[in-house]
Amino acid sequence: MLEIHPLCHSADEQEEGDERDPAFIERDSQQQKTKSQLMLMYGKNDRSNRKILVAEEFKKGKSLQEIADQIRVAKATAEIYGIDPFAAGIPLDHNQLAAELGIEDHQFHAIKKCIQCNVDFKLKTVKDSLEVYTYNQIRFIIGV
Repeated sequence: MLEIHPLCHSADEQEEGDERDPAFIERDSQQQKTKSQLMLMYGKNDRSNRKILVAEEFKKGKSLQEIADQIRVAKATAEIYGIDPFAAGIPLDHNQLAAELGIEDHQFHAIKKCIQCNVDFKLKTVKDSLEVYTYNQIRFIIGV
């Protein structure tokens, strides 16, 4: 089971605390800044009917290859169409999506560490550092 990135919790999962406490405000501000920087690194994530269709079909248990064949796109395109709704907060099984992308636990942690150490918040910089991983695998980890 993959560990969810600690800086990318949804609004429902954010730490509780006294909203008037300066430490809470600072921590919340830092988390929001980090989320914004990660989403900038992630890139454009526009809503589309195809992405919604892929998310729905994926929830039904279809593989990304089956979905790609169904909508007549390359598997890599179907991967993006599955990752984007997930990154936008649509509830998809992140373990199933990771398996579809060929990401094992140790790979997840290697990619996550590189993303966390990245200072220019550019996807290409992360990809260049992690030559063996695909852009879609990196996007998935950012989206988590």
